[in-house]
Amino acid sequence: MGEVYRRTETIARLKAVYDDMVRKIQAKLPPVEKRPRVGLIYYGNQRFTPYSIGHGGFGQAQYRDVGARDAFESIAAHTYGGSGEASAALDKEGLLALNPDVLIVPFAIYPPASGGTSRADYERLLALRDDPLIQRLNAFRAGRVYPGGTPLQGPIFYLFQIEMAAKQIYPDLFGPYCDDQNYRAAEQLFDRRRVAEILEQDGQ
Repeated sequence: MGEVYRRTETIARLKAVYDDMVRKIQAKLPPVEKRPRVGLIYYGNQRFTPYSIGHGGFGQAQYRDVGARDAFESIAAHTYGGSGEASAALDKEGLLALNPDVLIVPFAIYPPASGGTSRADYERLLALRDDPLIQRLNAFRAGRVYPGGTPLQGPIFYLFQIEMAAKQIYPDLFGPYCDDQNYRAAEQLFDRRRVAEILEQDGQ
């Protein structure tokens, strides 16, 4: 990216911020078998479309960086973005059979006014909290249902989304996630001032 946009030094400095944050996050992670099982899902028309973390690419990169354990690993070939086969559409019983500890709805960080629909789908998902079957899901019982970020992420937004994923998946380690992401300096997982200085230097 640095070579394409002729910003080699700027991108290298941003990557150093990234490397530092990811190294600190990964150093605190518990063994894989003790991590919560994370399910990325789209919700609409009373159906749940699973989205596997393990397909590679940039769309799920932040979840891999924080060592997320994929709740849909056993059906990865049938998830959205899988190996070319039709993605599975789970009903409530199917989702309960997989029973993620954390549920995240991609794109839902954007408000409905932005033209996207994922935030509205996320809010409809939350409205299912009184459904007898949905109440049995680990994610709902623990209050671990979150709006997800965008797979369309550049080097700056990527930093925020790694922080976002770490707080959503491991709040006991990195502090609870706030929807406005307005954290005190002590709660931030990377130095905003350092990023601002890098961008200021780039503009000179």
